[in-house]
Amino acid sequence: MSEQDTVKTRWAELPEHVRGVVADHIGQVLAATEITQGVASDLSTVLHTAAGADVFIKGVRGVSLRMRWLRNEITAGALAAGIAPAVVFHADTDDWLLVGFEHLKGRTASLAPESHDLQAVAAVL
Repeated sequence: MSEQDTVKTRWAELPEHVRGVVADHIGQVLAATEITQGVASDLSTVLHTAAGADVFIKGVRGVSLRMRWLRNEITAGALAAGIAPAVVFHADTDDWLLVGFEHLKGRTASLAPESHDLQAVAAVL
């Protein structure tokens, strides 16, 4: 399945009580900006909160290898503190695993030959 074939769940499509669990952690959600890239999660969105802090949310529905990968991201975030976005919260509700990350504005690095991003990626590594 290609990324274009992936159908993601939108924030507004989540059951109300699942959205409520997220709001319990981050406060009132004013708006959501859906992220369509990637195939590793069923939900990818940036939530804009009343507190002013944006939170990037990833969610996986159902027990699967993708859920294990998302649990690994929780652990990796703690191990890479200071160089990876911080995990704001994580919650299991119904059959969803939802993880909120510190939202960092940016773009995906280009790894193409001659890309100006290669030096910065190498420095991080």
